[in-house]
Amino acid sequence: MIGRVPGFEDVWREILQIARGIGSIRTLDLGMENQIVEVRPNEILVISERTGKERLVKKEDVRGDWEILVRKGSLRCGEEKSWHGSIVAAFLARLPYVKFTLKPRTLYLRR
Repeated sequence: MIGRVPGFEDVWREILQIARGIGSIRTLDLGMENQIVEVRPNEILVISERTGKERLVKKEDVRGDWEILVRKGSLRCGEEKSWHGSIVAAFLARLPYVKFTLKPRTLYLRR
Protein backbone atom coordinates (compact mmCIF):
# COMPACT_ATOMS: atom_id res chain seq x y z
CA MET A 1 0.00 0.00 0.00
CA ILE A 2 1.11 3.50 -0.71
CA GLY A 3 -0.20 6.73 0.72
CA ARG A 4 0.44 9.06 -2.16
CA VAL A 5 0.68 8.16 -5.80
CA PRO A 6 4.04 9.37 -7.15
CA GLY A 7 4.12 11.83 -10.00
CA PHE A 8 5.32 10.61 -13.36
CA GLU A 9 8.74 12.27 -13.21
CA ASP A 10 9.45 10.36 -9.97
CA VAL A 11 8.20 7.16 -11.59
CA TRP A 12 10.43 7.67 -14.63
CA ARG A 13 13.50 8.36 -12.44
CA GLU A 14 12.80 5.13 -10.57
CA ILE A 15 12.44 3.17 -13.82
CA LEU A 16 15.75 4.57 -15.06
CA GLN A 17 17.40 3.51 -11.77
CA ILE A 18 15.95 0.03 -12.15
CA ALA A 19 17.15 -0.19 -15.76
CA ARG A 20 20.66 0.89 -14.77
CA GLY A 21 20.78 -1.72 -12.02
CA ILE A 22 19.77 -4.78 -14.04
CA GLY A 23 21.24 -6.27 -17.20
CA SER A 24 17.97 -7.44 -18.64
CA ILE A 25 14.24 -7.47 -18.06
CA ARG A 26 11.77 -10.27 -18.75
CA THR A 27 8.25 -9.84 -20.04
CA LEU A 28 5.60 -10.73 -17.48
CA ASP A 29 3.60 -13.25 -19.46
CA LEU A 30 6.12 -15.19 -21.55
CA GLY A 31 9.25 -14.40 -19.57
CA MET A 32 11.09 -13.31 -22.72
CA GLU A 33 14.38 -11.70 -21.87
CA ASN A 34 15.25 -8.25 -23.17
CA GLN A 35 18.84 -7.10 -22.78
CA ILE A 36 19.15 -3.53 -21.59
CA VAL A 37 21.69 -1.98 -23.92
CA GLU A 38 21.58 1.69 -22.99
CA VAL A 39 19.74 3.92 -20.54
CA ARG A 40 19.21 7.47 -21.77
CA PRO A 41 17.36 10.37 -20.09
CA ASN A 42 14.24 9.91 -22.26
CA GLU A 43 14.43 6.28 -23.37
CA ILE A 44 15.79 2.84 -22.65
CA LEU A 45 17.23 0.76 -25.48
CA VAL A 46 16.62 -2.99 -25.24
CA ILE A 47 17.25 -5.96 -27.53
CA SER A 48 14.69 -8.74 -27.61
CA GLU A 49 15.98 -12.26 -26.96
CA ARG A 50 13.20 -13.63 -29.15
CA THR A 51 13.60 -11.43 -32.23
CA GLY A 52 17.08 -9.95 -31.83
CA LYS A 53 15.63 -6.54 -32.69
CA GLU A 54 16.28 -3.31 -30.86
CA ARG A 55 13.37 -1.55 -29.23
CA LEU A 56 13.15 1.84 -27.57
CA VAL A 57 11.14 2.15 -24.39
CA LYS A 58 10.26 5.83 -24.65
CA LYS A 59 9.51 8.04 -21.68
CA GLU A 60 6.34 9.34 -23.33
CA ASP A 61 5.01 5.81 -23.93
CA VAL A 62 5.55 4.97 -20.28
CA ARG A 63 3.89 8.26 -19.30
CA GLY A 64 0.76 7.37 -21.29
CA ASP A 65 0.39 4.00 -19.61
CA TRP A 66 1.18 5.45 -16.17
CA GLU A 67 -1.51 8.11 -16.56
CA ILE A 68 -4.13 5.48 -17.39
CA LEU A 69 -2.98 3.34 -14.48
CA VAL A 70 -3.30 6.28 -12.08
CA ARG A 71 -6.65 7.40 -13.49
CA LYS A 72 -8.29 3.97 -13.55
CA GLY A 73 -6.29 2.09 -10.93
CA SER A 74 -5.56 -0.67 -13.47
CA LEU A 75 -4.41 -1.19 -17.03
CA ARG A 76 -5.37 -4.34 -18.90
CA CYS A 77 -3.51 -5.42 -22.01
CA GLY A 78 -5.61 -4.66 -25.07
CA GLU A 79 -8.12 -2.58 -23.12
CA GLU A 80 -6.51 0.74 -23.92
CA LYS A 81 -5.00 1.86 -27.19
CA SER A 82 -2.10 3.35 -25.29
CA TRP A 83 -0.87 0.06 -23.81
CA HIS A 84 2.69 0.18 -25.10
CA GLY A 85 3.65 -3.40 -24.81
CA SER A 86 5.14 -6.06 -22.68
CA ILE A 87 8.41 -4.31 -21.94
CA VAL A 88 6.71 -1.19 -20.61
CA ALA A 89 4.49 -3.40 -18.45
CA ALA A 90 7.55 -5.26 -17.16
CA PHE A 91 9.21 -2.00 -16.09
CA LEU A 92 6.05 -0.68 -14.44
CA ALA A 93 5.53 -3.99 -12.61
CA ARG A 94 8.98 -3.61 -11.00
CA LEU A 95 7.80 -0.52 -9.13
CA PRO A 96 6.88 -1.20 -5.49
CA TYR A 97 3.50 0.48 -5.91
CA VAL A 98 2.41 -1.58 -8.95
CA LYS A 99 1.29 -5.20 -8.95
CA PHE A 100 0.14 -7.41 -11.81
CA THR A 101 -1.83 -10.48 -12.75
CA LEU A 102 -1.29 -12.68 -15.78
CA LYS A 103 -4.90 -13.82 -16.26
CA PRO A 104 -6.09 -11.34 -17.20
CA ARG A 105 -2.81 -9.60 -18.06
CA THR A 106 -3.35 -6.47 -15.99
CA LEU A 107 -1.31 -3.95 -14.02
CA TYR A 108 -2.81 -2.58 -10.78
CA LEU A 109 -1.85 0.45 -8.75
CA ARG A 110 -1.34 -0.41 -5.08
CA ARG A 111 -3.26 2.09 -2.98
